[in-house]
Amino acid sequence: MEFVRNVVVPEFQKLYPDVDVVVSNDENLETRMAAGDLPNLYAGVFGYQPAKYAKMGKLAYFDQFDGYQELIERIEPVFLRKNFGRTYYIPWNATTQLMIYNKELFKEAGLNPDRPPRTWDEFLIAAEKINQLPPREDGSPVYGTVFWNDVLSSGSWYWGMLAQLYYNFNQGEFTLLNRFGTHPVFDKEEANMATFLSTMQEAQKFAPLTMEKSFFSRNIGMWPQFGFGWKANLSEAAQKPMVIGEDVGLAPIPTVRRMMFHTLP
Repeated sequence: MEFVRNVVVPEFQKLYPDVDVVVSNDENLETRMAAGDLPNLYAGVFGYQPAKYAKMGKLAYFDQFDGYQELIERIEPVFLRKNFGRTYYIPWNATTQLMIYNKELFKEAGLNPDRPPRTWDEFLIAAEKINQLPPREDGSPVYGTVFWNDVLSSGSWYWGMLAQLYYNFNQGEFTLLNRFGTHPVFDKEEANMATFLSTMQEAQKFAPLTMEKSFFSRNIGMWPQFGFGWKANLSEAAQKPMVIGEDVGLAPIPTVRRMMFHTLP
């Protein structure tokens, strides 16, 4: 919502200054639909929503607008999805995944705050060192990392949080779920699922059972599974706002091994 208000709407109004844009975080969308009070624009969370509301005949489809063909030619096919033969949603499930880490805890643990772990072996070493730091003044323990274990029982959401980690175990060649999206794929040895699961099991030794204390409590060393949505939480961090580059570092998701680059003669 913050991104829509502060970035999308101002850019839109530069192009269309006479259009009044009202943005609201409305969780009663279907009640509004029933009352005939539909918003012109709605930002949803779950991928099934475009199909659901398209089936209800409540959505405009992109195919009918000028410039549609030019637009989709600029987008990788993997990010395009049709529902009922039409395009209602662009891009489809596209995001940027990265790892954020607490530079102050890195320093306290004797780690270089400007050199975050690049491999999972390095990640586990760093997580263990941070995990050994003494409790904070209020008695809260320090953890090397954190995972969204609160949603473990919901299945798809939990695995969705881990999916981007798994891709780095097989260079993105194998997806986490089967083609129906119902179960993880275990039957391809080259996909490194076993290595992924054992690495996550090791990492969980340095993580809390839940996210009762999130990364923004300043008690977590590294959060390697979210690349969007958390920026608004920086201002709500414990003690004082967190600042990217000062007390928060940004890094790629670790890989299984270091990538070697050679310069051709």
